[in-house]
Amino acid sequence: MRLSIILLFVVFTVFVAGCSSQSGSSRVALKQIDRDYVDTVNRQATVGGVDVYWINPPQKEKNED
Repeated sequence: MRLSIILLFVVFTVFVAGCSSQSGSSRVALKQIDRDYVDTVNRQATVGGVDVYWINPPQKEKNED
């Protein structure tokens, strides 16, 4: 009985320690559409007579200005 209580305590401690270590890695990455690249591709496509439809536009890290 005593061994099972100690084992339960150890498992609980490891679980709590694992959850608390994940809080720092869950920050949200701030991203924005890379307008320079999108505009360049759209301009070249227009000259070439091609229509471009962006499903997943390229992104870059957002400046913190």
